[in-house]
Amino acid sequence: MKKTFKILGIIALVVAIGFSMTACSDGSSTTSYPQPKQFIDVTGIPSAYNGMIGALRLKYPDTDKIIVYSTEEKISENSTTFPLFNWNDEKPWEGSGNFSITIIIFRNSTDAAAGTYIYAGVIGANTNIYGTTTTLPWS
Repeated sequence: MKKTFKILGIIALVVAIGFSMTACSDGSSTTSYPQPKQFIDVTGIPSAYNGMIGALRLKYPDTDKIIVYSTEEKISENSTTFPLFNWNDEKPWEGSGNFSITIIIFRNSTDAAAGTYIYAGVIGANTNIYGTTTTLPWS
């Protein structure tokens, strides 16, 4: 049952990321979208994941409710900076608090769109998020 909820949560994350990506401008429109205000910089990502795609989800410790998510970002030089968005309204997140942070890694954007990930794991079990950019080492 726990595995089912985990899989459903990952699928929901991928769907939300997909919706946020379709809302992004391709440069042909004059519509401006709110820019992210807070970021998590993940460092020390194993080199085996370089060139792949990563995404984050943040939830309060000991709950299954996702509060914040990141867009899918390319992993480069063993680190990536992830912009943070509200799970409920997809607007840039401007908050703080202690969160459990899960990273999901996909081979490429096609796998990300399909929800086919190669790794999902908690990289911060009780991480204090505050300020504009929080640096989090892979653990």
